[in-house]
Amino acid sequence: MPSIKSFTMTYDALNEDGTFSEGDIITGEVTLNLYKATTVQKLYIKVKGDADVRWTQRRDDRNHTYSAHKRYFKLKQFLIPEDPNGRQRSSW
Repeated sequence: MPSIKSFTMTYDALNEDGTFSEGDIITGEVTLNLYKATTVQKLYIKVKGDADVRWTQRRDDRNHTYSAHKRYFKLKQFLIPEDPNGRQRSSW
């Protein structure tokens, strides 16, 4: 049986729309709810921030559709780093 009952990751909104701009610092919280005491060797999260946009313009008698994609970040962040000697780091 898996040890994780629930996993949530929340971020702190910088504005009422919950949007971010290039260069903003994102902060938040990761919460694990476990079924039982668990030994952890390492714990990390992977996150990425992508933006996609699509719009249509009418020229003459035709519609022209445009789109763009931009990746702002792709990050792997260790919350509990792996021990280089292979020892278990933490018990919860």
